[in-house]
Amino acid sequence: MMNREIGLFPKMLLVIFLVALIPLTGLFYINSIRIRQTVQNNVELNLRKTTETLATQVDSWTDTNLRLLHQHASHPDIVSMQTELQVPTLASVENSYEWIYRVVILDLDGNGNARSSGDSIFNEAGEKIFYRGDRRYFQQIIQGASEGQQVLLSRSTGKPALCLSVAINDASDVMVGVLFACSFLDVLSEAITNTRIGDTGFAMLLNDEGKLIAHGANPSLLSEELQDFSNHPALQLGDAINGQQILYNDKNVPVVAHVSDVGLGWKLIVQQDSTEAFAPITQTRRNGLILLLSTILLVILAAYWLARLLVKPIENLTTIAEDISRGNLEQAQVSIDSQRGDEIGKLARAIERLRVSVKLMLEELQEGEKK
Repeated sequence: MMNREIGLFPKMLLVIFLVALIPLTGLFYINSIRIRQTVQNNVELNLRKTTETLATQVDSWTDTNLRLLHQHASHPDIVSMQTELQVPTLASVENSYEWIYRVVILDLDGNGNARSSGDSIFNEAGEKIFYRGDRRYFQQIIQGASEGQQVLLSRSTGKPALCLSVAINDASDVMVGVLFACSFLDVLSEAITNTRIGDTGFAMLLNDEGKLIAHGANPSLLSEELQDFSNHPALQLGDAINGQQILYNDKNVPVVAHVSDVGLGWKLIVQQDSTEAFAPITQTRRNGLILLLSTILLVILAAYWLARLLVKPIENLTTIAEDISRGNLEQAQVSIDSQRGDEIGKLARAIERLRVSVKLMLEELQEGEKK
């Protein structure tokens, strides 16, 4: 049984196809890597810039409030711990800053000593009635912190409010009381809410306890109580992720995010669905595949045409050679382009000379036999 060899035409077609396919595939792979890296860098840059802008706003706002408290805590009227002297100063602070809705001085037992509203701090029995000694912002100062804080929902607005506190020290640097001011967080909430990245990107702000202060995608989360976000996937990755792009699943949705520390130990998270963020990669890859497949189809057609162009003359010459071997010299005439100077042309002329030589030899033999 004869082994069937692969013909010259499929071999040549395969070689031409592979020669064209290998660089095309390599180019597609390299471009895919470059495009992916570019898109990833753009996503990282966009998230980082958004985070930095918001962090600057948060830091600026909290710094302003802390400077305000420290400045007034050293005022002689405040240091005096005399209610009648403290009330006008506290009222002036509240009236001068629209986001502040309460300014209060507590004594070292946590009882109210003076309020910006001017309301009495005593009941009819002469007992102090405004007690805040159990509040976190008071306990932090008593325990030696330079600044205290507590985020809570305002009873009047139902929105998050921030109470900041500082110590009141006398001339001997001995603590005599605690000054705190409560502020609406509307400015920060609006900044967070108005931050959008594409259709799915948003920001959220958490306090130092991991409680939600502002949420760009779902502000209604703050309608009843401060939600505990301390188990948020972005925070579970640890401090190493601070200031870096991270990937995780948020409610089974792949997310790309940027986490940053801001003032007061707060966390700022800016996130976007990775499907949307990296959509240009998918789109470019799809377009690239379409282009690659189209190019491969053209390469196949070109390879087929070129292979036929090269193989067809060889097949014709093979047929002529077979006719010569069978003695069909008249049918084996070679028709070639006289201008063709390649190897096929040389082979064709050689076969033609062979045909003529064989014919002449046969004619001489026939004449010799007749004699």
